[in-house]
Amino acid sequence: WLTVIAGYWLLYSTSGLQSVAAAANRWSGGMIRLTGVHGTLQDLHVENIHFNNAELALTLQNLHMHWNPGQLLQRRIGINRLALESIRINQHTTETTPAAPQPPDSLLLPFGLTIAELTAGSIHLNAATQENAAPVITNLALTLDSDGKLHRLTQLNFATPWATVESQAELDGNAPF
Repeated sequence: WLTVIAGYWLLYSTSGLQSVAAAANRWSGGMIRLTGVHGTLQDLHVENIHFNNAELALTLQNLHMHWNPGQLLQRRIGINRLALESIRINQHTTETTPAAPQPPDSLLLPFGLTIAELTAGSIHLNAATQENAAPVITNLALTLDSDGKLHRLTQLNFATPWATVESQAELDGNAPF
């Protein structure tokens, strides 16, 4: 019973979510910092998520997520809604020229993944060096369903300063994609 009570507390209480956020802040060694954490693990709101490593600094602002953690027992992640006000990506300058990006060997996932609705108001690239830079992407909307092997993007829509994109895609997890 103790495991059931602890699991219920972690998933469905504000104090459980606060404990998870405090553990993430503590155990990440300063790489991850969550601030303004509210709600429960199932229905959460995080005002700011900061991630920082040698290559980049990433800030997610006003994340709201509603998902079904019970699906983890079936090796699935089921997200009903994931909304972000903004994403800021700042690439750190390096002394050496970065290697050319290479495609991944595989897109296979060890679990199924469903995202019924993902939205992001704006995505800014290198916003730290360009204080008032316009976002490179706005109004991102995505819907995804994957069994871990086949990934179906039934909606991938966004706007850039140059074009508006409305698309769908289906990708095999095995190369060539």
